[in-house]
Amino acid sequence: MDMNQVYEELLGLKELQVNQVVVGATQIEVYCESRLVEGYCPVCLQNAIVLNKRMSER
Repeated sequence: MDMNQVYEELLGLKELQVNQVVVGATQIEVYCESRLVEGYCPVCLQNAIVLNKRMSER
């Protein structure tokens, strides 16, 4: 099991594949892509091929 799979398991990301994790001094950036062919926008619920989401925890 590589580190990307470890992050997927720890974060519970079943529909996302983690490609890269960058650990900085004040933040952690997780780069991932969908395992699903298409998804839905969480705001308007329309079908979307490209989904962009940025989460910030403080």
